[in-house]
Amino acid sequence: MKDSLNTLLGAMMALLVLVVLLYQPSTQEGVSRPNSEDQKADGLAGLRLWTSDSGLAVHSLRRDYWELPALEGLPQKGNILVSIMPYARAWEGDDLEQLQAWVEHGNTLLVLAALNDSPLWLRQADDARFIDEVYELTGLYFDAERDEEGEFILLGGGLEAETLFANPELKHPLMRGVDVLESVTLGVSSFWSVAEHDAQRGAVRLAYSEDFGLPTLWEIPSGEGRILFSASASLLSNDLLNEGGNARFFANVVGWHLADKGAVIFDDYRHGLNELYEPQDFFQDSRLYYSLCFVLGFWLLYLLGTGGRLSTPRPPPEPSHQTDLVVATGGLFTRKLGEQGAGRVMIERWLQRLRQSDVLFEAADGAIPWQQIAHLYPAQADALAHVRDAHSRLSRGEKVSLRQLHNTLLKLERSQL
Repeated sequence: MKDSLNTLLGAMMALLVLVVLLYQPSTQEGVSRPNSEDQKADGLAGLRLWTSDSGLAVHSLRRDYWELPALEGLPQKGNILVSIMPYARAWEGDDLEQLQAWVEHGNTLLVLAALNDSPLWLRQADDARFIDEVYELTGLYFDAERDEEGEFILLGGGLEAETLFANPELKHPLMRGVDVLESVTLGVSSFWSVAEHDAQRGAVRLAYSEDFGLPTLWEIPSGEGRILFSASASLLSNDLLNEGGNARFFANVVGWHLADKGAVIFDDYRHGLNELYEPQDFFQDSRLYYSLCFVLGFWLLYLLGTGGRLSTPRPPPEPSHQTDLVVATGGLFTRKLGEQGAGRVMIERWLQRLRQSDVLFEAADGAIPWQQIAHLYPAQADALAHVRDAHSRLSRGEKVSLRQLHNTLLKLERSQL
C-alpha cells in the first residue's frame, strides 16, 4: 500500500512539473488584433468582408514583403496594401527596402499608425523604433505636441474612450463626400505632429484635427506609387468603419488607386497571421496541449490500470496438470477433424479395441456387428443404443454431443472389464 501511494505521488508531481514548464499563460487572450480575421473591436474583418462583398479581390499577406510581387493573379501595379503600425513583428533585414520598391513600382500603401490613439493591442506591439520606422517609410518625423505651458498634450485616460475628430481637406478628391473622420483612444496618448523641418517633403495634407488644427492624414508620393498615412490606427477598425466618413474615405481610396484587376491586400503577417510554422508558435498551438493531456492521461491510466505498479498484484498462475495436456490435445484434434470426424474416430477406436481383444469379429461386408456387440453388453442396452444412434447420426452428417459420446464409450469399456 505504501509503495502504491509513493508511486501515485511521484506521478502527480511529475505531471505538475511538466505543466509548469510548458504552460505559458497567454497575455493576448481577449485582446483584439488589427488583422483581417479579427472580428473584435480593433480587427479589420469588417473592412475585409465589405471589400470582398463589393466584388473586389482581397488577399491576406502572411509572409514577408518579398511575396507581394509574386501574389497569384495580381497585376504588378494598382494594388492597395493596408498596414497597421506599430507592428507586432518588426522589420528585419531588407523588409523596408522590399516594401518601398513595391510601392514605387506603382502601388498604394495605406498606413494606419497608432500615434494619436492607444488601442489595447499597442501593449503587445514592438514600438521601440516606432517613430524611426515611420520616418524611414514616409520621410515624416513626428514630435509630441506641447501646449502653451510646455506640457505634452494628452488624449484619453478617462473612464470612457475619447473620440478624436478630423476635418477633411475638401478640395482633395480622396475627401469627396467625407464630412468628418473619427477615431478613438482607450488609453492615454500624446498628440503627435510633423516636425516643422519635415513638413515640406512633398506630403499633401488630407485632414486636420478638429481640436488642434494640426494635420492627421497625409498623401505622400513615392515613385510611381503613393503612401497614405494616418496618425490614427483605429480609423478603419470594426468598431469605427461605419462612423463619420471613414468608410467613404476608404471607398475613395479604392476608387482612385485600385486598378481594374488589382487587389486590396491586408498586411496580416505583421500582426500574428503567418503561413510559416515558426518555433515561437509551437507553444501557442492548442494542439500541443491537447496531445500532452492525452499522453499524460494515458500514462496515469497505465499506472492505475492492470499493468502498473499501482494495480492489485495478479495471483501466480496455477501449475499445469496432465489433464491440461489431454484437454489441449483433444482441442487440437477437434479443431482439425471437426465434431463429426472426431465422433467417428471415437467410435472406430472403441470398435478397434474390441477386435484387438478377440471379443468381436469383423463382418465380411465391413458392417458393424451391432447384434454381436449387444451380447457383449447385456446390461448396457441403453448405453449401446446411444452409441448406435450417435453412429447413425454421424453417418448422416448430423451433430452429436462428443462429451456424452465419450462418457458412454468409457462406461461400456469399464463394464466389460
